Amino acid sequence: MNKHLAFACALLALLTIVSCSENANSPDDLYNSSNAKRIVYASSLGGSDSNGVLWVSDVKGNNKRELMRGNAVCNSRIHDDKVPILEYKYNNEKQMRFATLYLYDLKTNTNSKLYEKPIRVGEVNTSIRPETALSPDGKRICFIVDSSVLVESKGYNFYKLYVMDISTRNVNLLADDLFRRQKPSISPDGNYIVYCGGWDNSGNPDGRFYVTSLDETIKQRLVFDENSEGMYSNYEWSDDNKYLIISSSKERKIFFINRNDWQLEKTILLPDLGLMDEMFLSKDNSTIYFSSQTNINNTYYAYDIYSYELNTGKITPLIGNRIAGAKILPKISSDGTTLLFSSSPPTATEGEYYLFRSLHTINLNNSNITTLPDKSTVFYSWVE
Repeated sequence: MNKHLAFACALLALLTIVSCSENANSPDDLYNSSNAKRIVYASSLGGSDSNGVLWVSDVKGNNKRELMRGNAVCNSRIHDDKVPILEYKYNNEKQMRFATLYLYDLKTNTNSKLYEKPIRVGEVNTSIRPETALSPDGKRICFIVDSSVLVESKGYNFYKLYVMDISTRNVNLLADDLFRRQKPSISPDGNYIVYCGGWDNSGNPDGRFYVTSLDETIKQRLVFDENSEGMYSNYEWSDDNKYLIISSSKERKIFFINRNDWQLEKTILLPDLGLMDEMFLSKDNSTIYFSSQTNINNTYYAYDIYSYELNTGKITPLIGNRIAGAKILPKISSDGTTLLFSSSPPTATEGEYYLFRSLHTINLNNSNITTLPDKSTVFYSWVE
């Protein structure tokens, strides 16, 4: 009798373990767990039944769930399981314009409309920019809207930066002089946003960087290198909130701005590998990751992704010929162990270059590369 009882208890324990294991790996647990690595990406706009669909999946592209179907993209960092989504439409000239901003909650599987900008006939570039910034607590979102005012002689548009309180839907204007290629970026503590803007008396962009508090009590221009400021630069915050890092793509300079007094602390000059693209700092502030561009047939394409060790100056290509074609837009996971990036074939046309990309991850600990099964656009992000 005791043997039978012991066997029954052992069998029950085994079934319990199997049941728990199955539950831990279920899709619902994946999307509701803050510990699981997840990505959001928009599938390519043509060639399959999944066109124009925004997905969330694990890092291998499995266990995926549809978030929104029909001309939807996400190009922002995702905090608190809230996904900023932009839905685009076409104007009368068949130009793609982002017209509606949504926020998808992965915890409740609900989608809410935050802001809509109608496409009006005769206006220039009427749209919301695809670059948005969600605060780390998921309570506020910054987004850019063009003002439909074009400086004809210069070819520049005026753009406006707004911040919205998501719970109340209240919208405040933070700045009205942004450049079209600049993205907003919110500090890890959620208090400040950096942007590039400013116009001189002749209507030319003067390429100055500013930090503004989201409560609109502080606005300060950053002065660090007059010759390197401009619309081809990128900026990121260090995870420990100690630095704001600004890069000059053409001059390959990286400036470390001290977060306490907004003054320049140090400047790094990278080797000449061509124009820099995306750039960010490792979690321990020891390594810079960036993609570099090279000229192919008189057209600039990002060629490879590199790491640069600040203490030693050692630079290492991370991808090389393991993935063919142009490797661009690296994005790092919140734990600092994995890069997400995309590639296109070397012979890709302009449309294929942006819309029919392969999506990959590389483990920074062992350099292993995983290619996701779906084709993607240039719009993808980590769920942080």
